[in-house]
Amino acid sequence: MLVPGAGGAPAVAKLLLGNSGDLPRFYGQTGQRSTVHSIFVGWGQGAIYGTPFAQLLQRSGPIPMFHVGTKGRNGKQAITPRKIANGAGDAYFVALNQAISAYGGLVYARLMAEMNHFENAYAAFRRDGASRGSQYSPDAHAKAFGRFHVILHGGTRGAVDAKLKGAGLPGYGGPDLPVNPPSKLQTIWNPLGGGLPSTAANAAENYYPGDQLTDLVGNDIYGTAQGWSAAANEALYRFARAHGKWFSLPEWGLEGVDEPDFIEYICRFVKANPAIFLAAYYEAAPGSLYDLTPKPKSKKRYRACIAPLGAPPPPGAGGQSQTPPGPNQMRIVPNPMSGPAPLDVTFDLFVKLPQPVVRWQVAYGDGQVDQGEGAPPDTVDHTYDGDGVYQATLLVYLAPPYTGTAIGLLTQATVKVGDNPGVLMSLVAKPRSGRAPLKIVFTATVNLDQPPVRWQLLYGDGLQTEGTGKPPRFLGHTYARKGIFRAILIVYPPPPFTGTAVRFLTYADVRVT
Repeated sequence: MLVPGAGGAPAVAKLLLGNSGDLPRFYGQTGQRSTVHSIFVGWGQGAIYGTPFAQLLQRSGPIPMFHVGTKGRNGKQAITPRKIANGAGDAYFVALNQAISAYGGLVYARLMAEMNHFENAYAAFRRDGASRGSQYSPDAHAKAFGRFHVILHGGTRGAVDAKLKGAGLPGYGGPDLPVNPPSKLQTIWNPLGGGLPSTAANAAENYYPGDQLTDLVGNDIYGTAQGWSAAANEALYRFARAHGKWFSLPEWGLEGVDEPDFIEYICRFVKANPAIFLAAYYEAAPGSLYDLTPKPKSKKRYRACIAPLGAPPPPGAGGQSQTPPGPNQMRIVPNPMSGPAPLDVTFDLFVKLPQPVVRWQVAYGDGQVDQGEGAPPDTVDHTYDGDGVYQATLLVYLAPPYTGTAIGLLTQATVKVGDNPGVLMSLVAKPRSGRAPLKIVFTATVNLDQPPVRWQLLYGDGLQTEGTGKPPRFLGHTYARKGIFRAILIVYPPPPFTGTAVRFLTYADVRVT
């Protein structure tokens, strides 16, 4: 069991490991194959400003974990906990609910984490212990989180309204919402173990929304030159288990010190307590106070002790590596394979996999796409209007999400149009095979009519890299384990990707022995 629910005996001793920042960078530092990617958003971000939230989730696989604060676009406080509790933030929560539903895979969600830490704009108490008023009280926080939990999980208008009123919260007047079950959404109530200031009024349990209004409990813990709060961390773990909740470390890290003893403490803690399901290091980024590059002793201890504890993504999560399908499992055959423009082509499609296909797509390589639910049809027709060498791609999905990071099952065929067509896209791996660990240099060719706005390279082993504009000509990667990996290059032309816009694909297979 890798998607924890409330109560019951823990059934897994391995962790979902994660990071905020650059996942490939963190892999290079620690060898960790991160399944959870942490992102942080301001109030209204993804709905009324910035990149649409659905895109943020798509870019943050395999499993996104997002945190929502209360500062808006201008960096100033946009809403208070009490206003959230009373329903002033419902429109934003509706947008988050719908984006999570569209993503389709597993998502973890946090709201106003470390609410009992005086440095946060939404904190209930100041450094000296003085209250910041009823708008920020622990009760306001508890009710705001409860509202967040109910609306993000969704349901009919009447069902959401009834749940909120049953919890003593103001009613709901928004639209019917898609249901995000626990297999697709887990909310994490995330105070700071111990609280700052450390007063009775600021104790974590004062902020608890109730067993029915949160899925999971989390604590953020950092090692500093002054040490770390082990006792408070372990007390919050006991609180979680007393309430039948699984425990997590949504943020943990080293603040400016190379302290392998802190890494060792985290390692012992998670090994001793099997109800801990997630630990996400903060953060992998050049110049960050928390980055492991200038911490060689801690980095070495992390690689030896934490990284081996990582579990693969649970079923339904994006980004899982899959063995590339052979021609007896998937193929796309064009007829004719070449000719002058305009060229009418009929593609024969064949899919025979152990699991049923829930969605299919044919990307013709010229910016046009056909797709549908269930298994693909036997044939599809397409006309190529201009000269070129086109990579027609058949993609199938066995489960959501239907995003770039979840692509694994695909096959291609080449169609040549015109007398002297040019190659639009290609990906070449050198070497194509070898023993693990195998260092590969990928050569990417992209000759689209319009420059791409974004690109992704999925290495096929659960890791990826991405960037804006046109991909670099050369990209390196090391495959650490044996297998056959299908590296997939995806580029998105303008306008910016919205979840249904055009994408161009090509791939290269790598065999590691």
